[in-house]
Amino acid sequence: MRFAMLFLAAMLSALQAMSPVLALDSWANVGPRGGVVRALAIDPTTPDTLYAGTAGSGVYKTVDGGTNWTAANDGLSMRNIEVITIDPNSPATVYAGTAGGGIFKSTNGGVSWAAINQDFNNLNVYGISVDPTDSNIVYAATFGNVFRSADAGATWSRLGLQQSGTLCDNSVYALVLNPSDPTKVFVGTHSHGVFYSSDSGGSWVARNTDSECRAPTSPFINVRALTIDNTGNLYAGTQGSGIYKSADAGVTWNAANTGIGSDAMDRTTRALAMLPGDPNTIYVGTANGVYKSSDGGTNWTAFNSGLSNLNILALAINPTTPTTIYAGTDVGAFKSTDGGSNWQAINNGVINFKVNSITLDRSNPATRYALTNGSGILKTVDNGATWNPVNSGLMHFNVTSLAIDPANPANLYAGTAEGGMFRSTDGGTNWAAADNGLSSFFITALAFGGSNTLYAGTLLGGINKTTNGATSWTAVINGFSGSSLDINALAADPITPATLYTSASSSGIFKSTDSGASWSHITSQLINPFFYALAVDPITPSILYAGSWSGGIFRSADAGATWTEINNGLTDTKVHALAIDPVTPTTIYAGTDTGGVFKSTNSGGSWVTINQDLAHTTVKALAIDSSTTPPTVYAGTWEGGIYAIQSTLTSPAVSAAAALTPTSASSGGSGFLDPAWLLMLALWSWTRHHKTSQRRQLAPH
Repeated sequence: MRFAMLFLAAMLSALQAMSPVLALDSWANVGPRGGVVRALAIDPTTPDTLYAGTAGSGVYKTVDGGTNWTAANDGLSMRNIEVITIDPNSPATVYAGTAGGGIFKSTNGGVSWAAINQDFNNLNVYGISVDPTDSNIVYAATFGNVFRSADAGATWSRLGLQQSGTLCDNSVYALVLNPSDPTKVFVGTHSHGVFYSSDSGGSWVARNTDSECRAPTSPFINVRALTIDNTGNLYAGTQGSGIYKSADAGVTWNAANTGIGSDAMDRTTRALAMLPGDPNTIYVGTANGVYKSSDGGTNWTAFNSGLSNLNILALAINPTTPTTIYAGTDVGAFKSTDGGSNWQAINNGVINFKVNSITLDRSNPATRYALTNGSGILKTVDNGATWNPVNSGLMHFNVTSLAIDPANPANLYAGTAEGGMFRSTDGGTNWAAADNGLSSFFITALAFGGSNTLYAGTLLGGINKTTNGATSWTAVINGFSGSSLDINALAADPITPATLYTSASSSGIFKSTDSGASWSHITSQLINPFFYALAVDPITPSILYAGSWSGGIFRSADAGATWTEINNGLTDTKVHALAIDPVTPTTIYAGTDTGGVFKSTNSGGSWVTINQDLAHTTVKALAIDSSTTPPTVYAGTWEGGIYAIQSTLTSPAVSAAAALTPTSASSGGSGFLDPAWLLMLALWSWTRHHKTSQRRQLAPH
């Protein structure tokens, strides 16, 4: 017995030693570092200075070649970055094109930014070029055509892509100036290929469609990247058709794909970069990695060693040390110092992951999974000291939910948005589709009901069930007649796993006591039908909590028969996540839309904010590791990765009468949606239905 106690104490000590060192009652960011990096730009005079544009966290800057990054966002009100361009004549002047916020300009190396959005403040900006002979001349490729400024961005003029008086294409993704003569401008469009102007955008000639922009005259029309060398060779990177090369300003084109894979991902180009002074050396970033050509695009070779993500969104080459190359991907920035032969991640200081959910391995709390929007799954086995993408075979990277087999933690199940279900039998190292029988490929929630039964909530398809390790699925929707089949949350009774709870958009909460064979509606007395979080007390499972959109949190003490609004102190009533302390279940945490995290230590009777040092307050996910003292709470944030806290704060004491006010269909207050909210949410739900019904036709079976 003594030996056993000593062993247990040693194990507990080891677990705590591996835990992140946290200051009590203060959040700390515990990774993952990185996120979606869409844009890269190198200072031509000081090439260790580099800017990275992210999908949501704005601009980051490094002055040491990527070893360390700092946010450079003062004045940048839109932080979804599509492109960054440095003025070649004045490198302290930097332009950032955004998704939906137009263009921002910095004249002090990113210390501060100002919008320069006259005429296109709400447009997506995909390309910016500065005339190397005159910094006042700036071009912008946007989702609303091409713009030109003659005063360094103070004012802009629209340059319509017209042929015979007909506007051909408003969606412009790429733009490049001929370095030998910058009055010659090329742009790449969404559906009409390349356009050419020989007079600084005054007039345009279509290079890939007929004179009236009606019929394609080349095998490609969707152009995502352009580059041109100092001899006039023009390269176009396309969506699905690979690389094309023209030696005559786009009049004729030749495919240049030898060595590049033949599938759509290999042929989907996001970035092109040329070696300065060497027109033969070109790099292309595709949806399936980096390829390099040393003979002007005649042959290509994959250069992906060390890249943990192959969706390449940006490339940049050091102009003075051209063997140093940078790549932006779905999981962050990478650097090669040997011409692309080997890559290493360089994301220290970059915090940009959009975390949908956090899953802890209960058999080993040092192992955790972060499920992201756009970057797939990241895993840590050392309590967050390092994170690695585990996406091999995972074809869709908006991962909404993950379930760990309680009998074998190496068996994992991942649900994706519009990509269906995937299964791993090796802890996430490899994944395979597990969709057979699914009624919808948009998975919203997963829950085990016992060791062999897994349930999947879907958009449009209700609840699906498998009892054979996801070899096949069966819809279990008896009782949902006339109700929404958009499932938002799932929870199983931990003691009686045949009892399940689910929430459906616009229809409230449903309950099953027979493993999903039948369902009954249990929130008919509540006006608020939109619930996005469910939690069952692990010790007293008749106690339930439900987090709603705009209505706050509700509690049931009788397995859902009646409900009570519990919003005392909850200043943000849009609730994304709920987590119950498994050791002390009177302690509950709530993650909200903009208000950060709230804590209750009296079963929801009152709430207190715990947001000290929580820099990102849109909290989509919560998880609790009870092996530490105090328990460690993890918060998954939107565009801020994961934060951790050990909280000792208690919520204010309140009288039972004040804390637990009965809720009925006739009661009002903050717990319910007004008609305007109901109409808006109904329209939003319909839009999701419509879009998903279109996209399901393309989902893999």
